[in-house]
Amino acid sequence: MATHTCKNPGLFECKDDFNCGRGSNRNKGQCDMDGVSTNPYRNGKKDLYGPGANFAIDTRRTFTVKTQFITDNGQ
Repeated sequence: MATHTCKNPGLFECKDDFNCGRGSNRNKGQCDMDGVSTNPYRNGKKDLYGPGANFAIDTRRTFTVKTQFITDNGQ
């Protein structure tokens, strides 16, 4: 799951390609269509994590997942 930040607070109706961020307007719309999910596999890093020593993160071994939620005051 990934959050998608928007320029305007609250809910709004998506009525056109520009405001909805569709097609060539993907990065111009009201909301960040990609969200804060940086997907290494989608971006070409096919060997970041998986089962086996050939991956940077061997999921057969213990590893730590860290999640941060930064507040308005930066903490």
